Amino acid sequence: MTLTQRIATWGARRIAGMFAGRALTATIYGDCHRGHQITADVIERSGRLGARALAAVWCEAMLADVPRSARRRGNFRPLLMTPWGQLAPEDAPTSAMWMARLVAAHASRDWDMCRALVDAVPDDQIEEHLALLLHTAAAATIARPQGVL
Repeated sequence: MTLTQRIATWGARRIAGMFAGRALTATIYGDCHRGHQITADVIERSGRLGARALAAVWCEAMLADVPRSARRRGNFRPLLMTPWGQLAPEDAPTSAMWMARLVAAHASRDWDMCRALVDAVPDDQIEEHLALLLHTAAAATIARPQGVL
């Protein structure tokens, strides 16, 4: 990868990360349409690189109150909490299972798995999967005790 390509990749990730924060903030304050619009714009402009950046920011938002020492053990298993409540794995929609695997991979710092999970989602379903991740990250942020960022 040339230096120009590295700089372009770094810039795309940084901008997508900034927009991920804006989408999360909009969703937290109840403007879900704005959050979805920002997500769609990032995916349209940056493709899978942008989708990976969005997912990374939202996973980190969900994991903010989990101590890093607990994440490093490699046995981190998130509860499968969705907008429909806690589900048994066999009853969960595909997007919810994908989200749980992505959050677990992010918590374990398994970047290759994170990349593979985002890249494995078909193009026509990526927004649906990211919308679930966005809403779950917003719910986790709202439910977090005061003082934890």
